[in-house]
Amino acid sequence: MRTLPSSKNWSARASTNGSGKMAVPAMVLLAAGGLVLLLNPGVANAALLSGISETNMVMFASLLLSSACTWIVAHKVYRRRILARTKALSARMADEISFRDMAIERHCIVAVTDPDGRFMKVNDKFMAAFGYDRDDVIGKGADILYPDESEAGGDAQNADGVVQYHAICHMIQENRPWSGEQILRTADGQPIVVASTIIPQVDDAGRHLCTVCLLTDITEQKLSGVRRQLGNVLDDLQDEVFIFEVDSLAVTYMNKSALVRFGWTEESAKGKRIADTDPDFDVALFRRHTAPLFNGSRDFVEIQARHGNTDVEIVTRLHRDASGRRVFLSVLRDITGRKRIEKVKMETVARVSHELRTPLTSIKGALGLLLSGSVGDLPDNMLHLLDIANRNSDHLLTMVNDILDLERMNAGRMTLEKRPENLLDIVDETRNLNLTFREDAGLTTRLCADTDQYPVACDRSRIAQIVINLLSNAAKFSPRNGVIEIALTRHDNVVRVSVRDHGPGIPVREQGKLFRDFAQVASGDGKTRAGTGLGLAICKKLVTMHGGNIGLTSTEGKGTTVYFELPLLVAGRDAESAPQPAAILAAPDADTIQRAG
Repeated sequence: MRTLPSSKNWSARASTNGSGKMAVPAMVLLAAGGLVLLLNPGVANAALLSGISETNMVMFASLLLSSACTWIVAHKVYRRRILARTKALSARMADEISFRDMAIERHCIVAVTDPDGRFMKVNDKFMAAFGYDRDDVIGKGADILYPDESEAGGDAQNADGVVQYHAICHMIQENRPWSGEQILRTADGQPIVVASTIIPQVDDAGRHLCTVCLLTDITEQKLSGVRRQLGNVLDDLQDEVFIFEVDSLAVTYMNKSALVRFGWTEESAKGKRIADTDPDFDVALFRRHTAPLFNGSRDFVEIQARHGNTDVEIVTRLHRDASGRRVFLSVLRDITGRKRIEKVKMETVARVSHELRTPLTSIKGALGLLLSGSVGDLPDNMLHLLDIANRNSDHLLTMVNDILDLERMNAGRMTLEKRPENLLDIVDETRNLNLTFREDAGLTTRLCADTDQYPVACDRSRIAQIVINLLSNAAKFSPRNGVIEIALTRHDNVVRVSVRDHGPGIPVREQGKLFRDFAQVASGDGKTRAGTGLGLAICKKLVTMHGGNIGLTSTEGKGTTVYFELPLLVAGRDAESAPQPAAILAAPDADTIQRAG
């Protein structure tokens, strides 16, 4: 193993070298003295007068001269050897430094920044790990690797990254090194986990010259550890668990139950996409289904479906893996047994409802005849009581029809008569034909749309049923003399119909129950409104039958918006055939629509 010479050896050699330099002039003087003794007659005469023989004088001078010359020659030879050894040691040091640099370059991601935090140098591993070209980063600030502060507000992980960045900057300003784990961002915004050592370099005066950053990519190591932990926790669950990437939908984890359902092994599941779990998997529909997870309106989305011979419920949410990357986490639960029980219950309720429908129809007919005056004039107080009875008969008949509709949908016996329709016409007509719920509570409605044509293939009566249910719910939760807002907007190749109230809102913990059969939930004010709990369940099934999606957003104390989306009948028209947009504004009386071209 290569080693550098110790500081003790270096100081010893420097001392020897210094004393040698001082001895050279002394030896020269000594040689000069010998020559003087040999060549100067005056010195020779003085020596003879002192009783020293000429022979002794010559011998002494010769010895003096030869000794001095010998030492000088020997010293020259010694210096040449020392210089050769010094050069060899310098070369070894240079080789050692080069070797260390090469080892660091090959093992680590290396970046050097100036005192202002701008990149001065990056190695090839940096470019490979972060996806930048060298010209893209030189001169740029190191903050390009960290989440933007504007993104940190709604994301705890991004906020932690911003705080960490400022803490590192503070330590570097104090000329202190920092080491630890970081989640940084690549050129395309993907997170990468690195073990970092960041060292400021200073001169003898303490001035900051540059900062050396040594990083090691430990993303895969982190993910492997998390996968092992997930396996320990989730592998033996009866529910089926899937983790897959947001962009590519590539499956990264399936527990044992999930693998058994599809007949896969851990090895064969590698490279699979979630779309491979079903030959009829519709990626576009899945994107629409999960869209509320990205806009923050929902923490999770759920759907019930038939898979093979079983009924399943799939709950999907967004999750961050160990690298900070967002992934989908879906849990599939077999609800065949629950569905069987619900079917028996629904069939029993439907049978009773069907038996009630005939007498209810007769009662309503009789009440209608009495109110119409067919049997003669009646006192006002009796008419008032008959009107109450008639309205409650309508309510009971609606409940019975809802139960029967739900039973037919659950049994797969309901069919739709789809035709090309303008969705705006259906919504506006339904709004104007159902004024009773507004008059009773002093409510008004406002309708806004971003164009006057929304071509969809739908069953007109069923879409009207959906709108009626949404308006009825909004009226139920609205304050007296409140406003209900209806909006139609295009989103890519779908149209969204939104119904918004300004009521007490719905707690987050209750929102997931709203589209279930017979669901009754408390609102933000703690009150439970009267109803069967079937309206939104029917809406969801009808929207699904139309190939659409339904959801809601709600804030306690501010109100609720329930929306449904349907695919537009024609996608991608040319400019000539496309309908011209028109601004649709609520008139002052809020009951008519004005189109301003």
